Amino acid sequence: MARMTVNGQEWTFEITANSVVVRDSDGKQTSTPREKFHCFETVTTSDVKRFILNGLKPVDYSSDERRARWQAKHGAFVGKNTTEPTYPEHAKLEAVKDQSQVIGDFLEWLGNDRPGGPIFLCERRENAHVDNIWAPTGASTERLIAEYFDIDEKKLETEKRAILDAQRKANAKAVKA
Repeated sequence: MARMTVNGQEWTFEITANSVVVRDSDGKQTSTPREKFHCFETVTTSDVKRFILNGLKPVDYSSDERRARWQAKHGAFVGKNTTEPTYPEHAKLEAVKDQSQVIGDFLEWLGNDRPGGPIFLCERRENAHVDNIWAPTGASTERLIAEYFDIDEKKLETEKRAILDAQRKANAKAVKA
């Protein structure tokens, strides 16, 4: 179960293969089939937030006017099949966040917290004078995890900048309004 705060209220949610399950802070649960979401193949946390903001009903994006009103009111991205940008590297990262957290914690434990002392990850390096030199990788935990899950760090950084730019523009529009 993941957690989020919407309008000051705590929510937990789970996106399963068939449904989206949302619980409020009082434990009241709502389960909705994924097909009810505008892009049920890739339901995201933003979709869940819109679902909560819309009174626990999927948002109707059947017209450009409705989509524009929703965005103006809530400032949330609409997502796939719209004019809004998508962020594929962030989607990959979101999809593996639980696994990557466990791997990251394990690597941290190996390098710092292990009772018998640290264990270093090494790689073979070529040397003209000696065969099979092994040396610490020097790679950060983040780089190793990104490499393992096939997440392009440069594209991820580009997406982060695009997200920040989009948010700055939305904030500037909100201030003017």
